[in-house]
Amino acid sequence: MIINIRVAGRACLLALFVAAGSCGDDKLNFVPPPPPCVMATPAALGFGGAAPNTPMTQETVLTTCSKNTVHIEAIRLAGASPRFTFAVRGRTLPLDLDPGDSLLVAVTYTAGVAAPGAPVNDANELAVTSSMPGAELTVPLSGYGSCLAPETFTPCGDGALVPHCGASTSCGDGTCSPRAPCTDMACDGAGYCRGTGCGTVSSHATTITLTPVGDVTAGSTGTVPVQFSVTGEGLCGLTATVGLRQDTTMFTSAFHDGAVWSVDLLTGTKSVLTSSLGQVNGLAADGNGNLFYVACNGSCSVGTLRGTPAVATPIASVPTRASRLAIGNDAALYVAAGLDVLRVDVFTGAVTTYASIPDGVGAFDQGTFITGLTFKDDGSLVVGEHWPNLYQIPTGGGTATQLAQAPGAFVAADEPWNEGMTLGPNGDLYVGVFPTKADGGFVYRVDANRTTQTVVDFARLSAAVPSATTAGIHGLTFAVSGTLYFTNQNTPTDTRDPVGQILSITPAGALSLVAGGFNFDWMNGFDGDLVVGHALTQVQTVTLSETGTAGLTLDAPSVPGPYEVVVYVTDPTTGTVLTASSAAVAH
Repeated sequence: MIINIRVAGRACLLALFVAAGSCGDDKLNFVPPPPPCVMATPAALGFGGAAPNTPMTQETVLTTCSKNTVHIEAIRLAGASPRFTFAVRGRTLPLDLDPGDSLLVAVTYTAGVAAPGAPVNDANELAVTSSMPGAELTVPLSGYGSCLAPETFTPCGDGALVPHCGASTSCGDGTCSPRAPCTDMACDGAGYCRGTGCGTVSSHATTITLTPVGDVTAGSTGTVPVQFSVTGEGLCGLTATVGLRQDTTMFTSAFHDGAVWSVDLLTGTKSVLTSSLGQVNGLAADGNGNLFYVACNGSCSVGTLRGTPAVATPIASVPTRASRLAIGNDAALYVAAGLDVLRVDVFTGAVTTYASIPDGVGAFDQGTFITGLTFKDDGSLVVGEHWPNLYQIPTGGGTATQLAQAPGAFVAADEPWNEGMTLGPNGDLYVGVFPTKADGGFVYRVDANRTTQTVVDFARLSAAVPSATTAGIHGLTFAVSGTLYFTNQNTPTDTRDPVGQILSITPAGALSLVAGGFNFDWMNGFDGDLVVGHALTQVQTVTLSETGTAGLTLDAPSVPGPYEVVVYVTDPTTGTVLTASSAAVAH
């Protein structure tokens, strides 16, 4: 007997429940569905170089790693160290964790003051009791203090963590030598400690070099070797997090829809992620796929979006006219607000001014303000004023200097803006332009020598996509595959017609429509931000050797398509999150 199963126009969609090769055969061989599964990202939390009696907080995110709902019964600390505490954010246990949903657990570590000569390492583990068969899920926790007395040290060897400030260890020969203690140590809410009066730094990571990964067969086991090396000092005992991710979803905001939309990159299907935020002026996603927003509804706030439909959780209040959002290499959020860039600590909600652009007027005596921002690989921040200048702000903030001027000939009535911006795979800067001139919008690139090149204009856009009758670019971003995505207003004025578009340009140059029907806002222009959501399918933590090298093997993605391996290492001295990535294809 042949059984033909069709759902939404697709045949044989019971792939998880049907034996291989049975689709279209004489019979269907049903097998039991996979058991419930839950994973933590990151899989371990390390609190390095903590100032004594100063709480530090980090988060781990619990998600399902199968298509089953997982019942989370309880979470507890299973180890003995009393210096760790935890809290479940915004939810009450027990609960059911559906696929696509997430649960945040915040862990706080408070280092003590060790007696001279005593070890200062602390360890515990977070234990999650769930409906997942077998043993509990455990998240290892580790921490150590800094700013110790000069005669104090932590024995090295066996991968033991060592203070990055205060007492010194030398892991090469197993001996320890003291150094002067810290005179000025500050730890921010994200768990990053910085010392300005320390002796020679004992743990300091500067760069990561990752061996490129290659194409693999989708679903194959143990076929993605990951080898990398970290340069720096005192690398013994530092850990690195390795993740494998794929692009699955695109997110964009549309003011007149009052919504943040999600778009399935495989099918083009769009759905409302949330409609509760009012005017969304900026979106950003971190390397783990966590989604952040800046929205204004009378007042403005920055927060997170989690789950489907999304639950908005405010982190901090920001000034009116706040727009656009970027994530720095210190894991903080950066917001454009008038002439200023604000830094928002995602753990404490503290808001500080990071940098400013020169005051005065932009083109056509219309005044100026920041309309877009993105970080470069070297940690410097690029911001665009509405027209025509792009400015570069050095790492850590400071004086903004002119980077480039946007190309294009406009008059005052065209009201051009430098809109969303992003870095390309080779590090070049891409910027979208949004004028009121119907055929005037375009995307341009700023090369390493600061010259500008037009990437796509209205002529090319309308030739490839006839439904594009107007060009006004809001946001743009690159996917793991190297494909450039951008949003087009596609109305000549603020008509409030739902004809806005998401378009893409592949590395081979093919331009096509991804999804349409968005109602973007012409006059304010801060909506239409665009970010890619990553499915982080695998996460592992590995300890560096004394020479800074490490390696492990991952499984190939189960879903064919481009994939990316990313390595994260936090420098204990500066708090900078170093990253290295390599992309390939699962066939």
